Amino acid sequence: MNPCQVGDFTCAACRLACQLAAGSQRLLQEWVLRRTLFLLAQLTAGLPASCGKQQAADQLYVPLLALQRLYQTERDSYRKICQLRSSLNQYLYATVNTENKGALK
Repeated sequence: MNPCQVGDFTCAACRLACQLAAGSQRLLQEWVLRRTLFLLAQLTAGLPASCGKQQAADQLYVPLLALQRLYQTERDSYRKICQLRSSLNQYLYATVNTENKGALK
């Protein structure tokens, strides 16, 4: 994947999330941001270093910060943010360990 495509994907997802926020579609907004975050995490873990891996890793903060801002308006915001970070860490850890096991065989 081209590094410019990663940036364009992130930008398009954030624009869509903003449009959903303007239309009071909070659940869809959260879904778009979470899906973007985990797709970027998948790209980060799955790409070789030369194919835009750093660009995908650099873009992870965009949907993460947007989700944190979205969750701040809720009563249980701290719990949701902790769950999100935990899920992301578990996903990245599992993906990296799976790749490393495959490389050792």
